[in-house]
Amino acid sequence: MIKRCTSPANAYYSDYGGRGIKVCERWLWSYEAFILDVGRKPTAKHSLDRINNNGNYEPGNVRWATTSEQLRNRRTTRLNAVGVVLLREMYKRRNRMPYGGGRIGNIAHAFGVTERYVAGIGRGEHSTNVVAELQRLA
Repeated sequence: MIKRCTSPANAYYSDYGGRGIKVCERWLWSYEAFILDVGRKPTAKHSLDRINNNGNYEPGNVRWATTSEQLRNRRTTRLNAVGVVLLREMYKRRNRMPYGGGRIGNIAHAFGVTERYVAGIGRGEHSTNVVAELQRLA
């Protein structure tokens, strides 16, 4: 957690510290303070999760969560199947949108996802759960 948020040499820095995610000052210097605020890891299947993915590692915004809980709390899982279809249509029409509205960054901001995610959806990449939901809705 600390290295991802503080060390540009860390492989995951761009997804954490590079996005402005910080670690509570107390936790930077005291493991005991972290344990007092968060508690010990309940089981080996749990890991630390930020409730608000755009928020910092701080009291009130972290919890111990299982992998399945964390997968539902990712920046890239904010869209349901309908959202994916809307995003893909905006991506296809991005060059015809007025006032720069079709820039990938603007589309990403509108949907609350990353530019990489917008480009992937635009290219037809999507997760299997989105495919299943699209088939269910069809």
